[in-house]
Amino acid sequence: MGSIPFPPASREPGKLPPRKGQLMDEQAESTMPSFEPVFEVMALADYWEIRTGEADRILGATIFTPEQDEITGLNVHENICSLQPVNTEPWVELYRFQNVSESPAIVRRHNGELSISYTGDFAFGHWETTLPSPGLVEETTLRAYRSILDALRKLNHFHLWRCWNVIPDIHERKSDLDHYMQFCLGRHRALVTEERLPGGKLPAASAVGSHDNRFQISFIAGKASGEAFENPEQISAYAYPRQYGPASPSFSRSLFAGHHLWLSGTASIAGHQSVHATDLSAQVHETAARITTLVESVQDEKHTPVRPPEHLKVYLRHRDSADRLMPVLEAAFPEGTSYHLVEADICRDDLLIEIEGVTT
Repeated sequence: MGSIPFPPASREPGKLPPRKGQLMDEQAESTMPSFEPVFEVMALADYWEIRTGEADRILGATIFTPEQDEITGLNVHENICSLQPVNTEPWVELYRFQNVSESPAIVRRHNGELSISYTGDFAFGHWETTLPSPGLVEETTLRAYRSILDALRKLNHFHLWRCWNVIPDIHERKSDLDHYMQFCLGRHRALVTEERLPGGKLPAASAVGSHDNRFQISFIAGKASGEAFENPEQISAYAYPRQYGPASPSFSRSLFAGHHLWLSGTASIAGHQSVHATDLSAQVHETAARITTLVESVQDEKHTPVRPPEHLKVYLRHRDSADRLMPVLEAAFPEGTSYHLVEADICRDDLLIEIEGVTT
């Protein structure tokens, strides 16, 4: 596979860049100061108000809206998730620098299926393609992760911290393997077989299904390798038995990096087995217990306070369950937690929800 050339280009100060193209001179890379970006969630209306003035501080933004075809003029660091929000106003997840006296030097590049923005220490990227036909998920995934890893190697060997994978028709099968199993094979070939990442160095991740043919991977990476933490009440995903497919899911339950604890998508799983099939309320409480255990375990291992996530993204299989889901969430998680729901197929067909978050 060919490497990404990323030719240099410049931009006019204070002006938003075009969607395709590069934004800064190569010389900026050697003078980048160190800043700490923050992962945030805000209403899309609020994001539109800040994006012009804050453009030089935003590493990346993912937009969740039902009106996807109406948004135009996006920039290199912005993308639209194919998943549909449920019972909520459109919102944005963004990774930006705050409370700094000067804007950090952000380099932005776009080449084919991959866009990436980065400083000397942090990166946000998005890879997207249209799945050409069912059954090509393994090779498409391998191509995607090879492209991402090749780009990160060019950034002085940046490490993957967090990945969000959206897979078209995740339960569709080709022979004995559904799309999720094929995805796991492709990701494993890239991260484990070729990159030789051990279990303790795998990124945190979510992988859910869409009813769209867009295959999307958004990711956050950094110069530091991060520290992975597993859940003592669950078998590590990368050690799952073969009954879940020929390659185990290549991700960590959580990763501490960039002053954030990135929690992977968490579901109603004890050990390696799904529990409470078809019972939405029980699955929520089981998932909440897994997240609580994980956060407490990280706190004990690091000997430092780790706050539970203040905001949770909830992947919901059946959007018509949203109204009865909200009071269950409010009972299961701490008071003051906020939620954004999106419709998505969970990787196992007996799971009704998956929940993720970010802590500081």
